[in-house]
Amino acid sequence: TDLHVAVANRVAPADAAALRGRFGDDLGGLFAGGYSTTGSGLGMRICADMVGNAYGLDEPDDCVDGGYLGAVLEGDVFGAWFHWPLVAD
Repeated sequence: TDLHVAVANRVAPADAAALRGRFGDDLGGLFAGGYSTTGSGLGMRICADMVGNAYGLDEPDDCVDGGYLGAVLEGDVFGAWFHWPLVAD
């Protein structure tokens, strides 16, 4: 009943170090918005707001804690994913 969408991209060593320095192993904080190495820092927050709205959740932390979206950094690969409901009540 849910679509699972994932994206993975290689990141520069400096960007990987910046992410690790800011968030450690918990990249869920990216979904709160306000952090970027080259952009506005709004993209991940917008994704969290859309997913949260689809599932009736108010805060990005609720989406991350509920497993509706997430992010990971493995070496020089950054991955982000989210679920999207395909069937409505």
